[in-house]
Amino acid sequence: MTTPTNPQPPAAIAAWLTAYVAKELKLPPAQVDPAKRLFDLGLTSRQLVLMAGDLEDWLGLPLAPDVAWDHPTIDALATLLGQPA
Repeated sequence: MTTPTNPQPPAAIAAWLTAYVAKELKLPPAQVDPAKRLFDLGLTSRQLVLMAGDLEDWLGLPLAPDVAWDHPTIDALATLLGQPA
């Protein structure tokens, strides 16, 4: 994996993803379960591809558009993409 230009620890990535999902689904962040599959939370495939693009921009790290299919939860994505603090 390429080194991100804006590396973040897993907790920061999880917080970013939680806020993103909450905004997309018009939910309070506390209602977003980071261990639940993003599809099961209610995101569409289109929203997941757009999320991957926004996450790529924030981290400065090239991501496959389907990264959320291989790592389908907030926890899984944060673990994959997070850098040690």
